[in-house]
Amino acid sequence: MTQHTKQADTAAAYSSLALASPPSRKQRTFRLLGAVLLVYLVTVGLTKIFYEMRGLGSLQQYLWTAAMLLQVYVPAWLLYRHDLTIAHFGLHMRRWPRSVLYAGGLFVLLLIPSVVGHHLWQMWLGRDERPTISLQKFSESLQGEPLWVDPRDVQVYTSKGPDEQITVRWQHPIHGVLQSDGLIHVVDGLRWIDGPIRAKEIRINGSGGAQPLFVRLTVEGSFLSFSFQRERRPLPASFLRFGPQRTTQSSTTLYKNLFWLLQLVLLQLLMVALPEEFFYRGYLLTRMDAIWPVRTLWGIPLSWGNLLSSLLFAFTHFLFGFQAYRLSVFFPSLLFGALRQKTNSLLAPILLHAASNILMKILELAYL
Repeated sequence: MTQHTKQADTAAAYSSLALASPPSRKQRTFRLLGAVLLVYLVTVGLTKIFYEMRGLGSLQQYLWTAAMLLQVYVPAWLLYRHDLTIAHFGLHMRRWPRSVLYAGGLFVLLLIPSVVGHHLWQMWLGRDERPTISLQKFSESLQGEPLWVDPRDVQVYTSKGPDEQITVRWQHPIHGVLQSDGLIHVVDGLRWIDGPIRAKEIRINGSGGAQPLFVRLTVEGSFLSFSFQRERRPLPASFLRFGPQRTTQSSTTLYKNLFWLLQLVLLQLLMVALPEEFFYRGYLLTRMDAIWPVRTLWGIPLSWGNLLSSLLFAFTHFLFGFQAYRLSVFFPSLLFGALRQKTNSLLAPILLHAASNILMKILELAYL
């Protein structure tokens, strides 16, 4: 073997060792951070696409559900690929009393500042007085204007707000009676009303036309009962549609109750707080804490991961509305992240996130 051959073999050996050497800490950091940001961009990008398709009639609720669940299934799929469980990202019930105590304590601590701050914000917007609201309401499933599909239908839906204005819309000629145990006040569409516009019984006499006709009203009673006729025949229930999804119901009476509040709690807990916390504090923060160490100051966890994941959380909210005030969620996001790091669980941030959203929703209703 010649000297030149030996030198070539030695160079090849050193080259192979260099290729086999593990990447540096800096390289590992950039690779891990790049992978995390790629998952974020893909997940949020698909969510944004589904959000922009929200006008597709009856598909709206399914697309939005799919968009929220992406924040669960994408991290869960990554865990599955690495033979890990959801507990790796903090979704477990270990030491749950501690998590509940942290979430409840912080909620009580922040309750008065949140109410006062919201009141000052509403005053700044020019709403000086807070009206009294009743927790007895029609179901939230009625909220939202449906697309017009079958002109033979009579559609009933409500608007958001403390007065819950109910719209009855039709096209083919109808005669109808609306009844309640409290006063019904007609606020629009007066020309189609026979008799008084503020009574416990309102009669509709609506001729047909090329465009749909409507009556808008508020109900002070605990229920609203419908009775319609077309061509002097009772209108079958199959032609009476409720809410934006145009669902038919066996009863022609709508009742006010507290069920909307239960719907709100379940929606915020299962469809908002859980998916968002699993993605941002479960996946993103866990991965970033593997890059940057978590330090504590007076027992409060501090990390670059919490700062960056909160910036992404705020940017996502801004992306779905392009309103500057949406960026304010950065600050509660820091709190949610600190709870995740302090308890090593997602239970506390999920509970505090849901409770905060529910409180804000009720306060918004009080000032609408």
